[in-house]
Amino acid sequence: SIKKNPFSISEPDLEESKSNWRIKSNWQRPQAFLFSHLFGERCKITCVKWQDETSVVATTDDGMAKLFQFQNGTLKTLQSHCTHKQLSRDKFRINAIAVTKDLKVVTGDEYGNLVIWDTFAQQTRSLTLSKNTILVMKAHPVHHELLAFGCRLGLVYVVNINGRGRIIQKIRAHD
Repeated sequence: SIKKNPFSISEPDLEESKSNWRIKSNWQRPQAFLFSHLFGERCKITCVKWQDETSVVATTDDGMAKLFQFQNGTLKTLQSHCTHKQLSRDKFRINAIAVTKDLKVVTGDEYGNLVIWDTFAQQTRSLTLSKNTILVMKAHPVHHELLAFGCRLGLVYVVNINGRGRIIQKIRAHD
């Protein structure tokens, strides 16, 4: 029997090529959309999250959050906020984003600030429940007022963002 070299490049056989979706003639490359030109030249996109079927939110390292409408292959800016810039003097990089069940957008920055953005009322409010850099955030799938976020050094917070907000649980290093 002849052994095939697993590292050699060979032509795919006919049966294999029929099942390979990349070789089929009707395959088209996905279309890419660039967000950077919608914010400006010098900023870097840090987070992107769908709010619903047609709305997408993007944030930057300079503290800006923008809501876009995606229709017919184009992005249109609907509204934005720069509340993170107003909350801090020098560091306002937005590191995390979550969308709650009632479609509010929550963003977290390097100083531990949370900004709750009601895109329907076009209002923001801020909470500072921790002084730690927020790295990742997730909204509860059922309760719109609950949110969990992870920080450096293994800290995880479960918080209620209603009213002035409160910490429900603080977990250290996954104990």
